[in-house]
Amino acid sequence: MTDAPAKPEKPPAPQPGSERSETRAALSTAALSAVAALLGALIGGGFTVYASNRGIQSQERLRLAEVEQQNDERLRSLRVDAYRGFLESIYAMRGRFNDFLGCEEPLEKRCPAQFRAYYLSQNDMEIAYNVLLIYSSKPGASLTAKVHDKSKEVFSDEMVTDTSRSLLDEIGEWDELMIEFRRQWCRDLNFEPEAC
Repeated sequence: MTDAPAKPEKPPAPQPGSERSETRAALSTAALSAVAALLGALIGGGFTVYASNRGIQSQERLRLAEVEQQNDERLRSLRVDAYRGFLESIYAMRGRFNDFLGCEEPLEKRCPAQFRAYYLSQNDMEIAYNVLLIYSSKPGASLTAKVHDKSKEVFSDEMVTDTSRSLLDEIGEWDELMIEFRRQWCRDLNFEPEAC
């Protein structure tokens, strides 16, 4: 038997609607690719926005920390000046008071120049006191008020004529208060207040 040449197979006849199926499959694949690309872009964009915001927040925290440090340094500098001014004014007032006490004129004519210098030193102390109240800490402000009041009490012109109180005792109390005031100054100005 001779082999008969094989008949070429015919491609299957197109089924009605099969072209539509291929078109739908192609469109579905394209739509699925577009949705996947869009979803990927959204996720990637979301991570980019998140990372960008984290970077911005980090930079903002660093900037705020720097500003806070500058403000702390400025406040510390203002406190140093305020404490120094207050102490200098108190000791100047004490010196003028001693000059007034040391005057040799009779009590009723008590050295007008020394009294005037003493009186003006009280005004200087009041100004320095008010400045220090602005810049001191709450404990510092409380102690400053005590020092202010005690200084006005001890170094008053009434102390010259009041024989019922001992000036030395009053000055001893004032000195003790000044020691505590210096400790508070140290705590307000020191980076490590525990060291005071």
